[in-house]
Amino acid sequence: HEEALAALSEQLAHMLQELQEEKTLRAQAEEKVASLETQLQTTQGAISKEEHDKVKEELQHALQDSESKAAAAQDALSEREVELRELKSQKAAEQGLISKEDHEALRLSLQA
Repeated sequence: HEEALAALSEQLAHMLQELQEEKTLRAQAEEKVASLETQLQTTQGAISKEEHDKVKEELQHALQDSESKAAAAQDALSEREVELRELKSQKAAEQGLISKEDHEALRLSLQA
């Protein structure tokens, strides 16, 4: 279980890194949208409405893609966190121990 726990921890760290990268990409995309909208406002009379709409649509798609990737990374991270808790709980049970989360849940249920 040590190897599985280490592998899961490594996957969790990797997913956290991916999520952070997606957040960075999203922030960059949002900055780009804001920058292009500012440029658009200053040059709006110089370009056609069709071109404006095309650029806006492309940027919206890029932003949606980044948001989708960030959401997928967050979902995967949540799944990994659940797996990690389950592995810790299983390991603790095998060692005759109880995980902190299980202990806290039991303590709270007994207080109620």
